Amino acid sequence: MRDIAPSISVKDVVIAVSREADIPTEALLGRSKRSPLPRWRNLAFLLAHELAHQPYTEIGRAMDRNHSTVHYGCKRTKRDMETDYALRFTYDKLKSELNG
Repeated sequence: MRDIAPSISVKDVVIAVSREADIPTEALLGRSKRSPLPRWRNLAFLLAHELAHQPYTEIGRAMDRNHSTVHYGCKRTKRDMETDYALRFTYDKLKSELNG
């Protein structure tokens, strides 16, 4: 059973992803759809959902997105990781770092 209060927050995930991507957090949270921002944003959605144990609505609220956008981003990232090993490596690396 997981803790009531998650030790990892959506903010922690956003900071870790922006650091790994070498992009400002403002850009990650912004509205730009210029590549590669959506890919990093979707990775942040998935990590936040899995590590912060937050529902899509809460992640969307924290990242100024709709819950359906967060859901789609998680789904797409999972699908992309099946064939994109660089993305899978980055996901595993960030997940490991965030879990301490």
